[in-house]
Amino acid sequence: MKNPDGNKSRREIEILKLFFRVYCSNIHSDRKRDKVTGLGLLKGYDLSGIFLCAECKKEFIYSVTKLVLCPYDPKPSCKKCPLICYSDEHRIFMKKMMRFSGKHLIMHGRFDLLFRYFF
Repeated sequence: MKNPDGNKSRREIEILKLFFRVYCSNIHSDRKRDKVTGLGLLKGYDLSGIFLCAECKKEFIYSVTKLVLCPYDPKPSCKKCPLICYSDEHRIFMKKMMRFSGKHLIMHGRFDLLFRYFF
């Protein structure tokens, strides 16, 4: 499934939304959350229904922007990609966030994500 611009998969953005939502609501439960909206480059993408704290919002927008700007089509998984586009700081956050959210979702019955991770 591709977005209207024909470049990137909606599924990738939906997975990012899910992982960020799980991480922020569990780890940053005491922080104020704001709605994430598509600005500039992200205006044509569906970012509705996601409320994140300031830190997660910044990381989410960075991640979706990198996804949209990825030169590969189809996009490989980031761990198999020959191009390193995330800065060290963002890569550390994403690794921590993905590890927590993945474990949380699998423990709560989302076994379909195991297939996505390994293949």
